[in-house]
Amino acid sequence: MARKLVSIKRLSLMLVLVLIFTFITQFPSVGYAKGRSYEQVKLLAAPANLAVSGTTSISIGLTWDAVVGSSDSDVSYKVSLVEQTNSSVTDVVYTFDSGGLTEYTVKGLASDRSYNFTVQAVNLSGPVSKTSLPLIASTLPAEPQPPTTEEEELALADQEPPSTPELSLIGRTSDSISLAWSSSEDNVGVAEYVLYQDSDQLAEVTVSTTVYKAVNLKAGQEYIFLVQAIDEAGNKSTLSNELKVSTLDDVSDVGPIMSMGNGNSFHTLTVQPEGTVWAWGNNRKGQLGDSTTNARNKPVRIVGLPEISAASVGQDHSIALATDGTVWTWGGNSVGQLGNGTLESQLVPQQVPGLAHVVAVQAGEQHSLALLSDGTVWAWGLNAYGQLGDGTTEDSTVPVQVAGLESIASISAGAFHNLAVNRDGQVYAWGFNAYGQLGDNTKIDRATPVQVAELSGVASVSAGFYHSMAVKKDGTVWSWGTNVKGILGDGTTEDHYTPVQAVDLGSVISVSAGALHSMALKSDGTVWIWGANNEGQLGSGTESERFIASKLDIGTRIVTISAGYMSGGAVSEEGTLLTWGYNGLAQLGDGTYTNVIDPVSITLVEETK
Repeated sequence: MARKLVSIKRLSLMLVLVLIFTFITQFPSVGYAKGRSYEQVKLLAAPANLAVSGTTSISIGLTWDAVVGSSDSDVSYKVSLVEQTNSSVTDVVYTFDSGGLTEYTVKGLASDRSYNFTVQAVNLSGPVSKTSLPLIASTLPAEPQPPTTEEEELALADQEPPSTPELSLIGRTSDSISLAWSSSEDNVGVAEYVLYQDSDQLAEVTVSTTVYKAVNLKAGQEYIFLVQAIDEAGNKSTLSNELKVSTLDDVSDVGPIMSMGNGNSFHTLTVQPEGTVWAWGNNRKGQLGDSTTNARNKPVRIVGLPEISAASVGQDHSIALATDGTVWTWGGNSVGQLGNGTLESQLVPQQVPGLAHVVAVQAGEQHSLALLSDGTVWAWGLNAYGQLGDGTTEDSTVPVQVAGLESIASISAGAFHNLAVNRDGQVYAWGFNAYGQLGDNTKIDRATPVQVAELSGVASVSAGFYHSMAVKKDGTVWSWGTNVKGILGDGTTEDHYTPVQAVDLGSVISVSAGALHSMALKSDGTVWIWGANNEGQLGSGTESERFIASKLDIGTRIVTISAGYMSGGAVSEEGTLLTWGYNGLAQLGDGTYTNVIDPVSITLVEETK
């Protein structure tokens, strides 16, 4: 498809110049206020004394007074320009400088022409002040230019384009994506950058900044971004790398999420719509993140975390993904599973250093995974079976890149093996393979990813203790690995080293693999479950195992599921947390240590001091 490139030298434009005073390294601290509307903010008085500080035939300098009651550390100014003679379109430009700047020179104007200016204080959450009174100013007539010499003509004939910028993700919400890119170099000088969203021009920004926030996006939708540098002579760089990234799901629609670990894990995490994280169950290594090692039979809120979008449970450690793309870990660290370069346990959350632009995280039994916005996968912790995917079996206390993976869309960590799905729907696996859970028709451990045989068109995957599951885009479920207690759902107990289809199961949108049981969520909100039931993990009111999927009688529409080691969890459309099964270490969160064979609801109550 041809790209729609728009000239940046148009004279009949509305130019929105946003002058941001914070240092670029402080950009994330501005924050993204979820659900905040401009009408909820009491606007300050407009900037006063908007005036002309100087004019030429192609520029107009402006000055104004800072708004009273604002702070240079978080306020910016938006200067709006309207040409008096023609209709206009809007471009956005960010310029970073030190605090206190209340002047700007608008360049690239037409000579002997009038323009209408206004100024308004803003920040990344919206307007801060009212808009100033308009100011009409004119450029000077063009001055006659003397004939250029041959040397001057050669100097003007710049044909060298700028170097290509590198685009990356720095944050995302359900309706916005924040981008950053490397500065381009040029023999004369870069003038500006042009951003594209899904092949359409998104914005033009001055050379002074290399960040941009795309707003008003749809929740849970993938977007493609590119950036291009343009120099003073109009030469354009080649387009940057193509950045594919999805906004977060709208938490107001999907409600909370829950994570129960599948490999000897006996604690549970839930992430609430407002970004808080709650934990309960075993706390021997501080995996509940409450600064103690005391077990909790009721949920406790974890403090010290930024706004969180996802979390995952390991054997004795926990991992969480912040909406700004950073990763936080806490709990046991005997083999480096916290990724902080040490082997020391942490009783409270700490950020994983050197890891950014992350879009998904997963915890294995004693290792961790992170998926970056560029489609690469990184791992750290235990590597006895090659589960870090770096071609070795050496543990790592810091993230290392999984070899050979690119354009990955989703990941899942099992107890000692991992799965990844690329954007073409192909599945890759690595790590422990004694039961055929890698799906490559062998029982050989793999220290680098191999493609799962005879499987394509996959939407999502789930890695269990010794088996693996996948949902195809057609809604069918496929499983491989150990089939003890019938957990593959094919009606037998025969192990399979390549994927087999679960019988009598369709319209599935997600799956979750436990230790000895499996779960599936259908598009109608019903939960289907099969496998071992020795601890009531099938939630069916009995302890009878099942070799094929049966419907779980919950009585409400479910939006997310999680299969634990010998327990199960689900979240209803109304946001109710439901758990059942083994409760010997309080991982059900119902205030007891008693197994439950029917789902029970869990209540989140803030502790009182």
